[in-house]
Amino acid sequence: MADIYVSGPVLRHGVPVPEWVGNTYETVLGSARELGLNVSYPEAEPYLERADPRIFLESIRQRISASQVAVVIFTGGDVSSGIEATMASNLNKPQVVISDDPATVPRLLRGLPTVTGVIRPDYSLVGQLDAFLRRNLRGPAQAR
Repeated sequence: MADIYVSGPVLRHGVPVPEWVGNTYETVLGSARELGLNVSYPEAEPYLERADPRIFLESIRQRISASQVAVVIFTGGDVSSGIEATMASNLNKPQVVISDDPATVPRLLRGLPTVTGVIRPDYSLVGQLDAFLRRNLRGPAQAR
């Protein structure tokens, strides 16, 4: 079980992602490590790459359901992150959206009931992400 579910562009060997996305994944992993948390992030898995759409959907739903919070990396070109954010909202998971251009995040995504904010991946990302995690986690990691 992962404490943090991260949605965003899938990491595939040999397929580049925007630099800010890669840096943001590293920041999330670093913050999680400092707090002793597990992270589920979008990394290509051969089984899921070939899975039937309903099996794939159920696998993602289970991962979101098992997490405490969601972090949405929004690029504008990745439709899946908006769908996963909606699933997380339906599962009542607190979430934060990270975008290099917050003005491009659709109102429908920003308006989801469990989205607590949209932040830019700049110098303040670590502090804002840590504050979000501490505010929304249950159990021992919350007190750290």
